[in-house]
Amino acid sequence: MSPLVCLLAVLAQAPAAEPLSLERAVELALSRNERAQIAGAQNDAADGRLAQARAFFFPSLTVSGQYTRRAYEVTRSVGGQEVAVLRYNALGAAGSLRWPLFDARGIALYQAASADLRATRFEAAEAKRRLGFEAAQAFLQTLGLELVHEAARHRVALAETNLGDATARKGAGLASSNDVTRSTLELANARRSEANAGGVARAARLNLALLLDLDPVQLGTLEPPTSMFDTARAQPDRIERAGLNQALEARLDVKGLGERKAQADALAREPLLRLVPVLGFFAQGSLTNETGLSGIPWAASLGVDLTWALFDGGSRYGARDERAANARIAALNERLRQRGVTVEVHTALATLAAARASETQAVVGVDAAKLNATETSELYRQGLATALQQADAVQSQFEAEVALVQDRYAVLLSLLGLRAALGVDPLGREVTP
Repeated sequence: MSPLVCLLAVLAQAPAAEPLSLERAVELALSRNERAQIAGAQNDAADGRLAQARAFFFPSLTVSGQYTRRAYEVTRSVGGQEVAVLRYNALGAAGSLRWPLFDARGIALYQAASADLRATRFEAAEAKRRLGFEAAQAFLQTLGLELVHEAARHRVALAETNLGDATARKGAGLASSNDVTRSTLELANARRSEANAGGVARAARLNLALLLDLDPVQLGTLEPPTSMFDTARAQPDRIERAGLNQALEARLDVKGLGERKAQADALAREPLLRLVPVLGFFAQGSLTNETGLSGIPWAASLGVDLTWALFDGGSRYGARDERAANARIAALNERLRQRGVTVEVHTALATLAAARASETQAVVGVDAAKLNATETSELYRQGLATALQQADAVQSQFEAEVALVQDRYAVLLSLLGLRAALGVDPLGREVTP
């Protein structure tokens, strides 16, 4: 048996993948996609930056050792004892401790690092939230395209039936060869549409599998989110001012920009704090086997020092101006995003209302197209309609079914857009960093 045949046999015996729901798709994206892992790594990096800023307030301890080999040794007699001034093998060790008791810059830098950590956490959570919406949108788009493919297959089946009827009527002398030609053309067009719809649906399925970090064969069938349809139809057409304020409070990107503003403000304060004197404590100690004339093998000292940078060439003032401008930019970005949230919410509401109205008319259109196709087919059998009319009826039904699928999933995508604007996750749940 060839390897290809063996592989096909194994695939045929493999259990079918379980149906994939919208909730599961979002969960897989957040747990398996690399962008979610990158967001977690960014949090870790911010933790590291805060630890570096916190270290500013703690003492630093340095220890060193030294070995020296000399070509000669020098000794002196002190009080009747031989004292080695220089040894062949000299050993020494030293240690120093330095502790900044007060440095005003450290306060501002620590505040900036703390704000950076909070901002990074908001930004990482927002990145995951956006990834969840991307997964939900890809899921709905794939499901919609697969339903369009199903409608194309239905069109092919109707076209095949109509071609059979036209062939039978021609054989009975009730129709001309033109009817068979027209029905054949309609079948060719239907099969062409089915092939194109199938290719687009398969491409969307591959993109969804890539987003979820799954093998395409593991994707399984997609479950229609029926409860989400009900939610979309019951969604109110407007949101009061309290709801807009709640959206501003829930939006993680707005919170992140607020923390970036706090970080920029803290960094803007730091340059002028360099004018404040720095008070420090130091301690030093050493140990050696060369005691010298003192005869003492060790030494120790401690003290405090005060450092005051009176003039630095104007560097601190230039840094202050630059950082103050950055703080103003951060404040303007925050305000711009806050104003944009209101527009996003109202736009999403308008889009959802329009999608629901369009879906309502699409349902009416499908019912009318199905009835028209049935009536035209019956009239054709009775010789009261032409093959062209029958083909047009089939095409109109297909177009109405495609429009209904597109409008129905446009309602769901509009609901996702509204949830994104309100700051919740794709399933309507509150998000916390």
